[in-house]
Formats: sequence, structure tokens, C-alpha cells
Amino acid sequence: MRFILAASFLALSSAPALADNIANCEVVLMERIEQEGLEGAAEVASFRPAGDFLASVYSDDEGSEVLREIDGLPIRAVMCERQSLVPSLRDFPIAATGIPFMISQYFDSTETGLTTIFFKDGEFRHSYKGPDLDPIVQAELEDRIEIYNFQPHDLAEKEAAMKAKEHAPEPIDEPVEETSENVIEDNIISETFEVVEEENLSISIADETSTEIFLSTDDISVESIKEEVLDLE
Repeated sequence: MRFILAASFLALSSAPALADNIANCEVVLMERIEQEGLEGAAEVASFRPAGDFLASVYSDDEGSEVLREIDGLPIRAVMCERQSLVPSLRDFPIAATGIPFMISQYFDSTETGLTTIFFKDGEFRHSYKGPDLDPIVQAELEDRIEIYNFQPHDLAEKEAAMKAKEHAPEPIDEPVEETSENVIEDNIISETFEVVEEENLSISIADETSTEIFLSTDDISVESIKEEVLDLE
């Protein structure tokens, strides 16, 4: 029954869905910026209007693609301010992009809740931070995520392909007969690798000691949003 109900809601026209979801929504971009006079890079969070992203999600144009970058920076999360911390059935196309979807009554306050919907290990999941939820709201949230997992999408296949690629064995090179020219070339390559490894080592050390910068260091909620995004990677 829940599946039929979800399907009927998702079959509604995209225009009303977009109108409902576009208000008070932003996308989160994260950019690594080199710090002058300091070692390493800072990861800075910025927030942009989500209108273009949501228009691409709910587009009826055949063959249209979901917007995943803005100014060359990948979209790392979608944030919407709502009175309800439970995602609606019409929000499913946002979750189906695989981009974490965050809902809060007021992101600039530490006294309101934050619900995050994300896809991991073959299914949609959610996390919640904030004041204790009413048991009825908690049950509604869990039921909505269950409905999301009934809907058709390709995230499981994409996740499986990504994991397979990460664990794929490296190709074995065929042995090459050594000649005087090969020995000279190998020595040059070896010296080059030593220089590159030294540079990479210095970069990794710098990354570990880098100072993170936030848009507003006084705003705890911005920090929590950034941490939430980084935890989902």
C-alpha cells in the first residue's frame, strides 16, 4: 500500500513539485584553498541558491542531466529549510541523485533539528541531530525512508561499480628485456619518482597540519553542516 501511495505522489506533475521544493533551499559547495604563508590547504564551505539544481532534478526534458557542479565545484549537499523535519514523497528525486539531502527548520540555530538523507551500502539511510523527536515524527521519518527504498533508482548499481573499481587489481606489466638503453631510462625514471615522492610527502604532511576555515567561525551550525557533509564522504 505504501509503495502505491508513493508512486502516485511521485507521478504528479514536476512543476508543482519544483515550486514546493525550491523555496529556502541551497546547495553546499566545498573548495580547497591554498593559504598564503601557511602550509596546506583550507576547505571552505560556500552556499548557493538551489534553483538551477532543483530545476535540473525535476526537468521534463528528455535526456537532460542533473546539475552536479557550479563554477567547477561539485555539489556536496542540498539544504532546505522546512517546518517538518521529515522529507516529503516529492523530495525523492532529490535523494535519488545520490547527493546528501539536509532538512532543518532553521540552519542558523543550534536549537533546531537537522535531518540528513543519504545513500550508503545499497540503501537510503538517515541521520538526525538536535532535540529529541516526537515518537510520532520519528516513526514517520523511518517510514518515509522505507518508502524511499521501495522506489526505482540506479544508485545501488553506481555504488557497486564504484566499489568494484576501487578494489580492482592493478594490471601486471609484462617483463621487458634489459638493455643498456633500458637501464639508463630506468635510472632516470627512478630519480624522477624519488623527487615526486618527496613532494607528495610534504603535501600530505601539510594537509594534516592545515587550518580549516569556515564562512563564519562564530556560527556553530555552519561548522556542524560542514562536518556532516565531510562525514558522509
